[in-house]
Amino acid sequence: MSSVDEMATLLRQWGLAPPYVEAFVAQDYTIESLKVLTKDQILKYIPKEGPRSIFEVNLQQLKESGNSEDTSISDEDEDDMSLAARRAKKRKLDNVQLQLVLNAPDKNSLHTALKKSMPGIIVLSFYEANSHLDEYSRSVLCTQVLYKELEDDFNRQFTRDDYDKIADAIVTLFPAEDKETWYSVVQKENSSTIQGRLRYRYYSLRRGLISSQLIQVPQPQAEAGVNGNLPDLGDDLQDPSFVWLCHNTSPWTEVRAKWEETRLRRLRFLALNKQLFSYFEKFPAIKENLGWELVAMDGVVEQPNLEVSLRELWSTYSKFLIKIIRHEKPSFLKGPKFASLSTEQQFVLIILELPNLWKIRTIPKSLESPKSKPCWRPSRPEIASGWVLHVREIAEIQEAINLKKTVLAKYHFQLQPIPVFVGPLTNLRQCFIVLDDVRWEFDGPFEAIEAAFKLSFGLGAKYPPEARHIWIYLQRTLFNITTKDDYKSPHSGLKSTLAARLKEYSLFQSK
Repeated sequence: MSSVDEMATLLRQWGLAPPYVEAFVAQDYTIESLKVLTKDQILKYIPKEGPRSIFEVNLQQLKESGNSEDTSISDEDEDDMSLAARRAKKRKLDNVQLQLVLNAPDKNSLHTALKKSMPGIIVLSFYEANSHLDEYSRSVLCTQVLYKELEDDFNRQFTRDDYDKIADAIVTLFPAEDKETWYSVVQKENSSTIQGRLRYRYYSLRRGLISSQLIQVPQPQAEAGVNGNLPDLGDDLQDPSFVWLCHNTSPWTEVRAKWEETRLRRLRFLALNKQLFSYFEKFPAIKENLGWELVAMDGVVEQPNLEVSLRELWSTYSKFLIKIIRHEKPSFLKGPKFASLSTEQQFVLIILELPNLWKIRTIPKSLESPKSKPCWRPSRPEIASGWVLHVREIAEIQEAINLKKTVLAKYHFQLQPIPVFVGPLTNLRQCFIVLDDVRWEFDGPFEAIEAAFKLSFGLGAKYPPEARHIWIYLQRTLFNITTKDDYKSPHSGLKSTLAARLKEYSLFQSK
């Protein structure tokens, strides 16, 4: 193993996220060169405060372990010493904040457990220093709590009492926290549903355990995804929440609650009807301004990797895309005129260049297309508009969508959600996702592209056929999502189309 690889392995052991690890690998850092990092350099490679604080604590311990000659501890000592005491002796810790956290009297069993892990110590220290938790520390805390609860039984099922007790323990240890952030019960006419971070994170962890085959779920009890097996749920009209969603679009908090509660029934309806417009007509809340959130919720449940924001992934991933684009266009994003571009402006230019990374290919026939119909060989502009539709004025959107619908209908394809950018490329005025006559507006291009993936999975991952190779490529590389349907007939030829580019990404990651 090379010294750079050893460094990367160490950073992963510290719990540093892959994009940050890759940033250090790209600069050929070794374990020794980590020890001479300046504060400014650390801030450059790890801009977020949460992961940076974890890195700095580990780095300090690395420096102290390297400078100390009397740091060994016998096995007998280790058996008798708590984790906190071992660290204090082995690394000769003189950090007042850390000592304050480790020596504080335990308030409950959660407090004791958090002291025994580095992520837990980070959460405790953050709260001690700031008198509150931020989003990052809440996320770390939630994961650590559930890891602890599941360590003796990966297949443990949580009851409402379990969630309630865990939430109480969190609020006891962190009094500034609102219990409803972690656990709450929303009452309805004849039923209730559980909400809160604990329940959402548990669901995500359980999906990971199932997909890793660490737990086995009997097939009849396994929840179905958009493309999964459909359970026998009985008559939809007997479900008051399902019926309510068919006729109401407000209040929005109730819409979201009932949407989550009726997930399996809705997905069964979608799978049986197959037409997206039927789904939208059945549940009118989808067509509201925030209706995309509902479908996106289903998408994240279907693929938990989509919980990570695109902005967070982009810093490292963009370096790879620029590298392969410059193989074809050496001057891409080079020169003084590009130096002043913002990250968002560069993002737009990069993603709109992606259709040019592949040769034009003939699209396999739709399964609904008659044998007598010819195959579709889309033009370069048609491929580009199947990835992102760019127009100068908002009035041009509907005309472009109507034209696309006409072409798709000719080859028996459905219109799928399409991101739309309006205005000059370096000064976009608006960003949308459009599906037929439904239009959702987003804050910017990052948010629109991220939401498009969530919507696609929430609706069955049916990407626009003319640009499916681009969507699948980013799905598998940017979001690290692989599904059994990626190359499923009639898309079996897509595997060879993407193979070379996927290999490039694999090599980039290994460096």
